[in-house]
Amino acid sequence: MGTWRRKSSPLWITDARPALRSADLRTVAMVLGLWVGFAIAIHYAGSPSIYAAVDHFNRAINPLINPEPDPPPDHDALVVTADHNTELTSVTTLSPRGFRPVIAGGAQDALRRVHAEGHAWKMVVVDAGLPGSAALMRTLRAELPAATLVEVQGRVGAQAVSRVLMERLSTPPPRR
Repeated sequence: MGTWRRKSSPLWITDARPALRSADLRTVAMVLGLWVGFAIAIHYAGSPSIYAAVDHFNRAINPLINPEPDPPPDHDALVVTADHNTELTSVTTLSPRGFRPVIAGGAQDALRRVHAEGHAWKMVVVDAGLPGSAALMRTLRAELPAATLVEVQGRVGAQAVSRVLMERLSTPPPRR
């Protein structure tokens, strides 16, 4: 057997524990990040849970970013119709534009809601096919002079009702 000789160059000297390089640290950080992400995915298994977590985070951060809450919309819209399609079309057209639609099933229900306290009616949508709609429109013009009154033909379809509402919303109210 031969004898072991030590070389004089430092390149031949090796350590049993190699030093960690920056590439090794990035790999470790990436693996740890994947584990944390996997743990979060397991904990919040469904998308409703993820959305709830995001909403919770937004509620915690929003007061820091936007300290003054937005005022609630004061635009109440009364929708007077017995037709379910007209009701749905009116609600889906008015709601995204800041209105809070309130549904009345007939002329008497509409008048009861108009006389009730606590509503500032900005718009009233009346289905022309409703019995007594002409008399209701005359009464509403007298009792709500500042409100925008819209008469729609409920049985003609959702696109026609939506078009009439959008045209009325895009034009400024007439001066009285």
